[in-house]
Amino acid sequence: MAEEKYLAEYEKSATGNYLKRSRGLLKNIISQGAVAKTLTQEESGSVIMVAMTGNSDIAVTLPAKKAGLNYKFVNTLTPSGSGDLVITGEVADTIVAISTGDADADGAKNLLADTVTIEAAATGGEVIEFECDGSFWYCTVIQDVVGSVTFAG
Repeated sequence: MAEEKYLAEYEKSATGNYLKRSRGLLKNIISQGAVAKTLTQEESGSVIMVAMTGNSDIAVTLPAKKAGLNYKFVNTLTPSGSGDLVITGEVADTIVAISTGDADADGAKNLLADTVTIEAAATGGEVIEFECDGSFWYCTVIQDVVGSVTFAG
């Protein structure tokens, strides 16, 4: 009986580890430094705190699409270097992205993006959220200056 309850709360990931269906109230925090990173399914639900201080671009790759996976990126400060943070889907044309607009309501949108980039010209405080339905990554961006976060692909 206890094993059945355990199996109902967890499911196996693509790498063979078990994923908890609900993480509860505390979220896992990941500090994103100056090295490239590929997120894992096990890190779903995490908040990635981004501090861009260097002059080289930093690459972050989303894991294979699976319904229910989600990640949140927070740009913790105004970048001090010329490097960007580039978030890429593992397959091209799978990010459906939209960003808030400024006072002129001219935010950006890309329905088949390959990348979402926090630009070196960002002001700090930008928030990017990814939710997956198994086919696409749905990306919502909150920014105070249009162009702080861009979409390409």
